[in-house]
Formats: sequence, C-alpha cells, structure tokens
Amino acid sequence: MLHLLYIFFRALIIFYCSTVIFADDLLFDGDGYNAFYIENKLYFIVPYSQNHFYIDLKDLSLENGTIYNAPRISVASPSYVVSKNPFIGGNSNKKLFLIDESTYGLYVDTLNIELNKWETNNSYKGLPNDELSLNRPWVTNETTGISYSFRGDLSTGVVIFDTINFVWINSTSNPQNLFSKETISIYGCIPVLLSSGQNTTGKTPEERTGHTAVLTSDGRVIVYGGENNLSKSAIPYLTILDTSKPPFMWSTPIEENSIGSLYSHTSLWLKII
Repeated sequence: MLHLLYIFFRALIIFYCSTVIFADDLLFDGDGYNAFYIENKLYFIVPYSQNHFYIDLKDLSLENGTIYNAPRISVASPSYVVSKNPFIGGNSNKKLFLIDESTYGLYVDTLNIELNKWETNNSYKGLPNDELSLNRPWVTNETTGISYSFRGDLSTGVVIFDTINFVWINSTSNPQNLFSKETISIYGCIPVLLSSGQNTTGKTPEERTGHTAVLTSDGRVIVYGGENNLSKSAIPYLTILDTSKPPFMWSTPIEENSIGSLYSHTSLWLKII
C-alpha cells in the first residue's frame, strides 16, 4: 500500500488513509526539519540541532484509521555534527549523510542505520566544484548511491557526491540553457530525480518556495504547499506532474477535507509492505 505523508511543524503526521500518529514530546525548536523512512522507521533529523530521533512503525497498522501515540527513540548526534539538509545514501541506502563546512574544510558525517551509530569526519576524495551552500537540498539515486544538489546559481550547476565511495564528482552540466536569459538564480527549489527531461502540458502551477515534492513509484511528482513571491499560499496547494510518458502533464486533483496550505513541511512517499 502506498502512502503520502505530510509531516507538519508540530510533528503531527497524517496519512491520506486517515491514520494519525502522535509522537511523545515532539515539540522542538525550529521548523524545516527532515524526515526519512528507512527499515520501517521514520527518522526526524532536526536542522542545526542534535535532537534527532525516530519512530518505529513496524508493528503499526496504517490501514484502519486508528490514532497512535508512538514513542520517539533518540539518535542524538555529537554536538559538533550539524547540517541543514541531510540526505540518504550509502550501500543499500542505510546511511544518513550530514555535510557541514568550516574554515578548516568540509565535514562528512553519517548516521549508520544498521549499527545505530554516528560516524563523524569521514574521509573523502576530491572537492565540490564550487563553494558549497549548506542551504540547498539533495536528492539521491538510490540505485547508484550518487547524490545531487542544485546550487541555485545557474553558473555553478549541480554538486555531486558518491555516497558509496565517498567521492566528490564535478558536474559538467550547464543549467543555463534550461532557463531564460533573465534568470540569474533560483532559490527554494526542490530536487526530484527523473530519467529524462521533457516539455510539459496542462496548467503550470504557481511558482513557490517552502513546498515539498515527492516522486511516486508510477512516475508522478506530487507537489504540495509553499508560498509565492508575495509570501502568500501558492495556488493550487496540491498539484501533480505525471512523468510516466511524454509529454509530462500537470494536473490539479480535487482535495477532500483539505488541510490547506503548508510551508516548510516534509513529505514522504512510503510503500507499506
């Protein structure tokens, strides 16, 4: 069964099948946190904080509309491990990567899910092709273990990191030809990894930031929430890009019992076995 999860500022998790899960004492400082689903566990990685934790969903039924109060299990990191945008990677995608930078250089820290152990200051080869911004999100090819981060600056392009071999790979892409000449930079974009690019049809949704985008197993990109350049809710709240066949097509599904727009939330697409 597939589920789209919205994880809100106060860590209230609502599945579209009406299953609701509360975790004990989930009020922590800040928003814009990250969530990852690995080995039946839902990990919360708090930006610029050490108060990370997970909720074990293994024995919870998500089909019957039950309300659960699930305890959280701490995976607190050492005090010097911080990151705004962690990402998944490693062999079998069993590690969470947190990259930080100081005057002494880059630091690649990981949380090994199998060992439930932090591995800090990992050795790596090479360097990114430009100054690394910690505020840009990452997306990982879970087949190859290669992670990508679009810098937002069209002259820089994409930063690439091999999470299996711990190697920085310089990108040869030129994103300038994908945008108008007037475009200088793009802020608040959300990366989604697709096999190829195509033109789109249908009504293009309003530009936005602070939204989420998830790729489903059948090739749909589900976009939710965010704000426009006037700091108002972007319209529509929910929109879908079907990438299963060319040309890609935008559509706006009808929402039942809409929860309204969200900002700086996290969305996950889960396959519950």
